Amino acid sequence: MAFALQNRWTRPPSGHAAELADAVYAARLVGAEPELVLAGGGNTSVKFRQDGREVMHVKGSGADLAGVTEKDYTPLALQPVRALLARDLPDNRAMYDALAPLVLRANAPRPSIETLMHAGLDAPHVIHTHAAAVLAIANTRDCARHLRAAFGPGIPLAPYRHSGLELARACVDAWRKAESHRPRALVLAHHGALACGNSAHEAYDAMLDLANRAERYLAANGAPHVGDTATQTSAEAAVPCIDTLVAIARLRGAACRIAGRKLIGTRRLSVFIADFARRADLETLTRQGPSTPGHAIWTKRVPMLGGNMDAFAADYRLYLAGATAVDCAPRIVLDRALGMIAFGVTKRHADMTARVFAHDAAIMARAASLGGYATIGPDLMRAAELEYAGFEARVAAEFPRAGEVHVIDRANDRIDVIGALLGAGAAVAGIEN
Repeated sequence: MAFALQNRWTRPPSGHAAELADAVYAARLVGAEPELVLAGGGNTSVKFRQDGREVMHVKGSGADLAGVTEKDYTPLALQPVRALLARDLPDNRAMYDALAPLVLRANAPRPSIETLMHAGLDAPHVIHTHAAAVLAIANTRDCARHLRAAFGPGIPLAPYRHSGLELARACVDAWRKAESHRPRALVLAHHGALACGNSAHEAYDAMLDLANRAERYLAANGAPHVGDTATQTSAEAAVPCIDTLVAIARLRGAACRIAGRKLIGTRRLSVFIADFARRADLETLTRQGPSTPGHAIWTKRVPMLGGNMDAFAADYRLYLAGATAVDCAPRIVLDRALGMIAFGVTKRHADMTARVFAHDAAIMARAASLGGYATIGPDLMRAAELEYAGFEARVAAEFPRAGEVHVIDRANDRIDVIGALLGAGAAVAGIEN
């Protein structure tokens, strides 16, 4: 039997006055499911009449769906936002400038980059995710054929476009040309999925149905659900030998040098990761890039294979084509003996980087079973990676000890010191004699 996401909706039916509350509830359910979104990915929206006009509330940029509140949603005047789809806006910066006067609350967060996509779809509730099973099909060499076989003619496919105005237009066009009137869902090639409904409950059900149909198709075609991809076994979680620790320390030192900032390293050697790092087609798979461009903010476009950090940096410098907003150090290292080493500006971010790449590795492996993993080209991925540039610098500015590692002796007597270091972004190892 194929893996299936469980429907966790328990909220009783509510009326028009609770539309936003229902949307927040659905968002939290989606955000709590790693098979749908990771690391702050995804966004949702709701449209209704408020104070005599049509208003759309869309999740603000940077908010994590798993913990959103109503304050994390940005209210906008719907019709003027929709009108922007017909405007000749040169880039996303111009799009945000045009959106700014349409925001209806002074202290609202910056609206999602996907705001125009949500506004253009004629549905009261819209949920956008990076559903893993859908991505495993949408990142194949014969994407359109597999999607048609998995979902039938009722689920349209939008071609890949850069997030913002271009993607919004592609989604609206695919929606309007759909063979079924007002489709319940839409697949975004190399990006994710949309689900729609007259209520938040309907949209949530539609998203789960889409993901579970994808799971059944993958299982039927020799690509079953991978399961937990990153958790260590008890033996693997033991303290590594000194040679392994030295090798990891050297990799971290080289990554910090090339990045120009302090980074934390974390190791993963789960059964899945150990097998993945030894795949004969590892280079072919990983050179494609992540399953959705937003993951590049964590993992970069490609991992480093083996231990030549300077060679990786030189290649990455060529890929960046002169852009300096992104450094050339890897955030993921795959090694047949070490497994996976992930780097991040804090331990939390290193852990999330490891989680995101393990998640993507499972998608790569499943897509390979459907004839080959294939995502967007380097030029498109570079544009997306540069769009998200600056993330680590903002974290480092917020946490003054980001990237530092401290070993604290007599840890039980120095809880306050440890707490202060953790709060400032440091990684801490506490020991007792």
